[in-house]
Amino acid sequence: MDETARVTLRVPARERLRVWHDIASQNATELHIAAGPDFRAAAHRMNIGDLRVVRFRLSAHEAVRTPALAAGEGPRPFSVRLQLAGTSRLEQGGREATVGPGDVVLSDAASPFATSNTDDVHFVTLLIPDGVRVPGDRDGLRELTATRLPAGQPGVDLIGSLLRSVARSYGKMPPGSRGHVERALLNAVEALLSEHRSGTSADGSDVMRVRAQHHIERNLRDPDLDPAAVAGALGISVRSLHLYFENSGTTVAASIRESRLDRARTDLMNPAFADLTVSAVAHRWGFTDRSHFSRAFSSRFGVSPAALRAGSPPAAGEVTIAVRR
Repeated sequence: MDETARVTLRVPARERLRVWHDIASQNATELHIAAGPDFRAAAHRMNIGDLRVVRFRLSAHEAVRTPALAAGEGPRPFSVRLQLAGTSRLEQGGREATVGPGDVVLSDAASPFATSNTDDVHFVTLLIPDGVRVPGDRDGLRELTATRLPAGQPGVDLIGSLLRSVARSYGKMPPGSRGHVERALLNAVEALLSEHRSGTSADGSDVMRVRAQHHIERNLRDPDLDPAAVAGALGISVRSLHLYFENSGTTVAASIRESRLDRARTDLMNPAFADLTVSAVAHRWGFTDRSHFSRAFSSRFGVSPAALRAGSPPAAGEVTIAVRR
């Protein structure tokens, strides 16, 4: 479920830090928080598959994840933070980073850290839980925590673009599209970490493949979307685009087709689209030939589009909870 939580001046001053401690623990990780009596904050959470994206707005405060908290039983996610406004400071592993708009900084809740800001800040955090594979092991990643990854570098700008897109779509992203977004985010994190751990350029195949996949996901309804269109949007040749997908286990055309089929399947199972014909659903996701769509759909899912719709139970609706303390 997605959730909005706010602590404002309407909350008595003596209650604000306790309330925010609870909200931060539920949406990110447990911290000890210190701030003045005029402290205010807001968090907007979106679950993207097993990942969590949280947009924070915070006034001046300090937060510490102590050794006791880091060693405790609670969630210990790996965090990728994109700074949107203001300046924040993060300390972890004997390093200290000060980040501004467009910069990215990493932290690991499995180890102690401290973060602070003296003015209002706005940032988006991608939280990767313990059970989700992070490229490399956590011990190896600690060399990058509390290190400023500056705006303007290709890998940083790529993950920044994805996180901004997710933050803008808060409350609007169809549940059926979140698996694709989850994969794009993890691929972007892998490319970012690979770049900065190896010192190689982020213009390699991993980053370009993520950019291509992101363009595909955003343009699936365009019936003219094909490898040539994707390559043109990225400013590269079709041959180069195919090379970037060479070791990914799929092709550009297959990625387009499978993403369209996944979206169509979600719509066919959604009662909100019950008034659309199968042909209309196919057309909605870029298929211009009903017969081709049916064959591809049956091959992928082992059932025809019409049969799937006929046997689909009512889908549970998306739930959004607004928390006002």
